[in-house]
Amino acid sequence: MDVYLAGSPADVTTWSQTNFDRHYNGNRQPFGIYVHPTHLTNYAGLPDATALKSGVVSFIQSLASKPDVWFVTNDQLLQWMQNPVPASQLSSPSYMQCQKPVTPKEICNVLGTLNYYSSVVETSTNTYHALSARGSN
Repeated sequence: MDVYLAGSPADVTTWSQTNFDRHYNGNRQPFGIYVHPTHLTNYAGLPDATALKSGVVSFIQSLASKPDVWFVTNDQLLQWMQNPVPASQLSSPSYMQCQKPVTPKEICNVLGTLNYYSSVVETSTNTYHALSARGSN
């Protein structure tokens, strides 16, 4: 059963940021962001999700602004862990090719058109690849 995000958008942003910071400032293990459609869309019987959606998008955008934070799918992360390559080679593996998925309206209704962005960065100690999706609405 999915848990509805309880609390104000500020509360959700605060605990999300606290948990992210624990990963980012700790051992830098992957930080998963999993959002259910009921957190982003309005459904009868649930609170208006407009402010919460804005908070979630703002939180993701704040993470995306960091030069060494990357958004990848679970599959991409697992494949990279099995065969890590430096950032300079991340555009080569087939599993890192960014393709817009075909998502029927029944799954992603009212979320708008998604724009996908891919980036690669290499630092002196780490390599990163990002796939991020940003809604147009």
